[in-house]
Amino acid sequence: MVYFGRPLPRTQKALRVVMFFILLATGLLVMNIHAHIKHVTYSKKALFGNTSIMADTQEIKDIKSEIRNSKTNLQAEAEEKIRTLKVLCWVPVAAKNHNTSARVVMETWGRRCDGLVFMSSVNDPSIGAVDLGVKETYNNLWLKTRSALKYIYTRYLSDYDWFMKADDDTYVVVENLKYLLSSYDTSKPCVLGSRFYTGYFKAGYMTGGAGYALSRAAVRVFVEKALPDQEKCPLTWKKTGFPCEDVALAKCLSEMGVKFIDTRDDKGRGRFFQQPLRAALTDPKALLGRPFYKVTTGLNCCSDTAVTFHDLSASDLYMFDYLIYELRPYGAMNNVKFPPPVATGS
Repeated sequence: MVYFGRPLPRTQKALRVVMFFILLATGLLVMNIHAHIKHVTYSKKALFGNTSIMADTQEIKDIKSEIRNSKTNLQAEAEEKIRTLKVLCWVPVAAKNHNTSARVVMETWGRRCDGLVFMSSVNDPSIGAVDLGVKETYNNLWLKTRSALKYIYTRYLSDYDWFMKADDDTYVVVENLKYLLSSYDTSKPCVLGSRFYTGYFKAGYMTGGAGYALSRAAVRVFVEKALPDQEKCPLTWKKTGFPCEDVALAKCLSEMGVKFIDTRDDKGRGRFFQQPLRAALTDPKALLGRPFYKVTTGLNCCSDTAVTFHDLSASDLYMFDYLIYELRPYGAMNNVKFPPPVATGS
């Protein structure tokens, strides 16, 4: 190296070398500081990102917990509603059957009702039978039904929420009845049962054999508005004389605007049956007489929350009671949905 044409002094060469290393060290330091800043920045981003993910995860857990608690609360509310729901069961019975079919009802499904009354022509305190003052003839069944509902209106209307009519050869699964009724408002006039077509009017009717449940409002409307109207709710019909009691009741209710509820489940399976279970399972024709809605047949005929079966013997009633309340298949699980699933169309 030259300095104005002359070699640099030795001290200057040494100084240059020192400056070179100082500059090199400074560059390395700057690079190290820059890398450290990038590392810190990335770490902060990662930390904040992880914190955000953790927060999101916790929020999801909280939402799932709220959903579980909500379902638990809804089910608890539904179960409490079912527990407090009051049903009066009323059963038309001939006086000669007080010590036979009436007692079978008392010893089986009837004891699970909140109240049980036998509508008869003779008072019998031993079974809770009342004399309606109506003679026991087939033509008088409609008069007996009218008298029974007036009796209920006078004695029990404010004490019960629903009023379930069933024959003494019908089995009622009372728990399933309450389960179904829990979805409806008894302050609104409605009736639930097995709906059939009739050639007399469009509304159809709830067949008496399968039984039907009337809301408190429906009973009130029937007694206060329908019965006084002899044109819309006559005791006898011009063409047929004494009508079938279930058809006649349906005419009165429909004229008063009472709602007829579709009681099938969400799979279209029936809950109220005019037939015995064996017929419903094995004889499709038994279900296809005059159903108002499309029905399922065979092994898929009946809802797992079925309410009634009809045309049963005394031994059938005892058998149902045993199979439902005593027999426990090992490992069977109970999976009940709230509210009860219902059909979405006809």
